[in-house]
Amino acid sequence: MSTIPERIVFLKKIHLFSGLSDNDLNDLAQTLVDEPFKTGDVIIKQDTRGDTFYIIYRGHVKVVRQQNKRERILAHLVAQDFFGEEELFSKKIRTASIIAESDGSVLALHHSKLNELIKRSPKLKPNFDVVISTHRLWRRLQFKWVRADEVVYFVARKHPIVLWRTLVLPFLTLIVPFLAAAFGVLTAENWLIAIAFVFILMIAGWVVWLVVNWGNDYYVVTNQRVIWVEKVVGIFDSRQEAPLSTILSVGVETDAVGRILDYGNVIVRTFVGKIPFNHVSHPNHASRLVEEYWGRAKERNLGAEKEAMKDALRKRLNLPIPEKKNGRRSGTADFLQIASAKPVKIIPIENL
Repeated sequence: MSTIPERIVFLKKIHLFSGLSDNDLNDLAQTLVDEPFKTGDVIIKQDTRGDTFYIIYRGHVKVVRQQNKRERILAHLVAQDFFGEEELFSKKIRTASIIAESDGSVLALHHSKLNELIKRSPKLKPNFDVVISTHRLWRRLQFKWVRADEVVYFVARKHPIVLWRTLVLPFLTLIVPFLAAAFGVLTAENWLIAIAFVFILMIAGWVVWLVVNWGNDYYVVTNQRVIWVEKVVGIFDSRQEAPLSTILSVGVETDAVGRILDYGNVIVRTFVGKIPFNHVSHPNHASRLVEEYWGRAKERNLGAEKEAMKDALRKRLNLPIPEKKNGRRSGTADFLQIASAKPVKIIPIENL
């Protein structure tokens, strides 16, 4: 069983609870219920209604969805990951099962208690909005380039205000052909009406292109990398990415309007450049999210380095090297992947 101080330290690492005061964190830590699980236990069952939010405290689980009598593994979750929050807002049935892959425990919180916490600390609501928006976008997108061993924690696109700003000019331009069409009707000039109609169709096509183009840029954070997917319809399609371990800093840039509407730029600086998340909603929370998974990557890499050093010492002393899971000790896979990856790469359209 975990102590209250241990839980508070644990909760402070999770971006979802950023903005909570020390008193609220203490209250939350005392309200959470430590529920142990064994390998193979079904913590959440698909197609049932849920009323509990869970945080993985120890161990790891898999997210499984049954589709057409086939089992599909959606993700593998580890300590500090959470699940069961979406049903608080949507009131829908569970869309997947959560099955334990090891012994461990979760910290459970009934939705009524979670709702009280959000009402008491309104700053939490945007944090949950980001998480739920990610779930909904990811269910629709399912990028093919995401690897099987990756977990997608964040997906966002530009704030709608960016779209409305780009639509101002075409909407203003519409005034001219509409006036011309009205004048043509009054003067019975059919040729003027026809020309006005053609211009209206052209502007409508322009509007559609702007809307589609706005919806084609995505910013993604997984347990291994940060990615900026940029697509301009009919011109180019690219993907810029960097492993989490190559991050140097994460910052937020915004202006007066952005502070009012809660949007801005999250700037992820890496060894060889930067990956900007431009005009995203709730930028401060998005930056804390990136920082959390960046911190996790550093911890994994440090653990992998320590294991490598221990193995080297065991080999030198002719001691047996412990057996590795799936041919590779926990943490080593991430370390090797990050060490061999290029910090930033742009992938042309023909390779997507």
